Amino acid sequence: MVMYDLLNALAMLEKPDGVIAFPTDTVYGIGCLPDRVEAVEKIYRLKSRDAQKPLILLGKDSDSLTAFVETVPDIAKTLMTEHWPGPLTIVLAKNEKVPNAITKGFETVGLRQPKCELLTELLSLVPGGVLATTSANVSGEPPCLTAKQVSDTLGNDLDFVLADDLAITDRLASTVIAIESDGTLRVLRTGSIKFDDP
Repeated sequence: MVMYDLLNALAMLEKPDGVIAFPTDTVYGIGCLPDRVEAVEKIYRLKSRDAQKPLILLGKDSDSLTAFVETVPDIAKTLMTEHWPGPLTIVLAKNEKVPNAITKGFETVGLRQPKCELLTELLSLVPGGVLATTSANVSGEPPCLTAKQVSDTLGNDLDFVLADDLAITDRLASTVIAIESDGTLRVLRTGSIKFDDP
């Protein structure tokens, strides 16, 4: 059944506007292939998301994610080694591979390698190993923690829900940090991983 579900999810992602939901180690997310502009726009409609707020990239491993950024500072490499896979999103300067539809005018992009076996299996099947994503919820409401919550909130408009409630272990959105050009670290959102701003 798991492989059947993964292949169904993959098939839905291949649609021009294909958007699916899936568990991560933190909360349920929704996502699409990064180059599907129609699907990116659909995510914003589904969530009633602020059109100026970017999506992030979830990837199967650090190599697949760092292919989307200009450089990886040493501090970012250290954080990836210490906290990936896990609930840490790292914001770095993007390169030309990142569609503007995802970053909404920002010159940076958030990257995360989730610690979720089912999602990692899906990402391993996805071309490039990366999805453009955000939390599964209506903007301003709490993120969904179960497949039923996802279906009740967004289900009619989603193309597929990949379900595994047991994968949700942290139950908090990821910590988000930005690496500035001078190498300093700036905390944008605190989750289960704690940092102190310098």
